[in-house]
Amino acid sequence: MENRIRVAPKFQFPESFEPIIAGLRDANETLNETLLSGRDSGKTWNIAQYAIGLTFEENYNNILFIRATKSQIANSIFSQCINIIKELKLEPFFKIKYKVQEIVNVITNSTIYFDGIDEDPYAIKGFTPRMNKIALVVFEEYTELSSRMPIDITIETLIRFRGSDQNKGTIKFVKMGNPSRWNNHWSWEDLEIDKINPKTKVFHPIWTDIKSYLNPHTVEYIENVRDTNPRYYRFAYLGERMSYEGLVYPQFDNSCMVDRKWLDERVPVAIICGLDPASKRDKTAFTISCLLNSGEFVVMDMWCYNPKEFGNEPLSPSQQTERFMDYFSKFFNKPQNFKFRGLPRYIVCDPANGGMDLEIKINYSRDVAVVNVDKKERLKDIERNTNAMATGRLKILKNVDALKPLIDELSTMIWREQTIGKELKQLKSTQLTIGEDDCHDSMTYALRFALNDARFVQYNSKLFVGR
Repeated sequence: MENRIRVAPKFQFPESFEPIIAGLRDANETLNETLLSGRDSGKTWNIAQYAIGLTFEENYNNILFIRATKSQIANSIFSQCINIIKELKLEPFFKIKYKVQEIVNVITNSTIYFDGIDEDPYAIKGFTPRMNKIALVVFEEYTELSSRMPIDITIETLIRFRGSDQNKGTIKFVKMGNPSRWNNHWSWEDLEIDKINPKTKVFHPIWTDIKSYLNPHTVEYIENVRDTNPRYYRFAYLGERMSYEGLVYPQFDNSCMVDRKWLDERVPVAIICGLDPASKRDKTAFTISCLLNSGEFVVMDMWCYNPKEFGNEPLSPSQQTERFMDYFSKFFNKPQNFKFRGLPRYIVCDPANGGMDLEIKINYSRDVAVVNVDKKERLKDIERNTNAMATGRLKILKNVDALKPLIDELSTMIWREQTIGKELKQLKSTQLTIGEDDCHDSMTYALRFALNDARFVQYNSKLFVGR
C-alpha cells in the first residue's frame, strides 16, 4: 500500500478558514476547535473538504462525523462529502457505501464514518475504527445535542485511538454549529468554557467572510433579511446570542420538543394538517400533525414551497396541491408512521387558498376531510398557541429537518415596535408581528381546529387550554 501512487487533491480554502485549517494541521496546536457562527459561513463545506483531503495523506487516516441522530446524516454531511468528491472528480479514489453510510479512500484505506450519538451516547463505546486509528472527529451541528454529555463521552472513548501521524498521534476534535435559538441553551455556557480552555480554539466565521464564494441569489436573500428583519439577521447570519425581549413566543423552548420514542409511546386519535397557501411574496406551508388521546397536539412533518426558488416558472396551485398531497401520502408509507394509518384525516385550509381546498375535495376526498377555517384572528391565535405551549399541549417532533423553518419562525417572531407597551387588541392583525409566518400559520390553523372542533371535545377536556 505504501508504494501506491497517491494523487492528493489541492483544496483552496477561503482566507477566513486558513487559521482553522492550520490549527488542524499543526501537531503543536490545540486538540480541539469550536466553530460556532451563523448560517452560510462555509463551516461544513470547508471542514468536509479538509477531511476528504486528509484521507489521502496517510494509510487508515480515519475520520468520524457525528450528529445528534444518524437519520439526519444522509441529507446533510454525508451528502455534502459525496458532492465534494463528485465536484472534484475524485470518484475513482473512493468507494461510497450508501447503506452503512461510509466513504472509503481505496488508495489509503482511510474511512470516513458517520454516526449519531444523542439517542444513546454510550453506544459510541462500541465504535472501533479500522486499525484502531482515527485522525479527526467532527461534531456537526453540535448545538442540536441535548447536552454536553454526548460530546464528553465521545472524546473520553475515542481519545485512546492513535491519531494522525503528522500530528504526532493526536486526534483533533472539532465542534461546529449554528447558534441555539434558546438563550439558556447549554451550548452558550459551553462556548464560554471553550474560550478560556487552553486546549481549545474558538472561531466565528460568518457569511461575509466567504461572500465571493456564495451564489448571488443566496447573497441577495441574506441582504434582504438584513434589511427587512435585522433581529433575525443578527441571530441567524451573524450568530449572535440574542436578547429575547419582544419575542412573541418566549414560552417556546426545549420543553416543547419531543423525540420519536415519546411519540411512539402515545396513542393518536386523528391526523390534522394545516395548509397556508403561497402568494407572490410568501410560501405555501403544509404541516402534518396528530392529536393524541391525552389531548396533546404534536407537529410531525411539513412540506414547504417557496415561489422565489422557482424563478419565472413557479408552481400553479394545482401543481402545489399535487406535490404536497403526494408528500402526505408518502408520510404514511414510512414504517415509523404505520400506526397513523386508519385514523381520521383532516386538512384545515386558509380561506384564501387559491382553490386548493376544491382541488383536494375533487381528487383526494377519499383520503381526507377538508375544513375551511374562519378569517384570521391573529391575536386570538397567538394567545391560543401561547397557552398550548405553556400548558404542555403543543409539541413539535425533534430532529425532523423539514420542521426547521417552523421552529425558526416560532423562535424568532417578534412584536412590532409600535405594539410594545400598547393594547395589542386595538391594532390590526397585519401590524402585530415581524418575521416569516407561513409555517406558523399552517400549524396554527390545524391547532385551532383540534382545540375548538366538537369532534375532539373529549380529548380537549383532558388538559387546560385557553380558547
